[in-house]
Amino acid sequence: MNIDTEGAEVENISIQGFEGLLVNKDQHITIVWHNESHIFLLMIHAQELDNTDVLAIAESVTLQE
Repeated sequence: MNIDTEGAEVENISIQGFEGLLVNKDQHITIVWHNESHIFLLMIHAQELDNTDVLAIAESVTLQE
């Protein structure tokens, strides 16, 4: 998986207690993180959302079994 970080705001984050990466570039916010068994990729392009909003979306992700 490749994420374009050149010229981007890059931040190490924690989502639900797991390490992740937030990349904000040109109004595209990408968050990638993993738990014990899954890798998650959240990509959002929205002028009205900021990093905090997208982090809240990522924190709300749940798996249905």
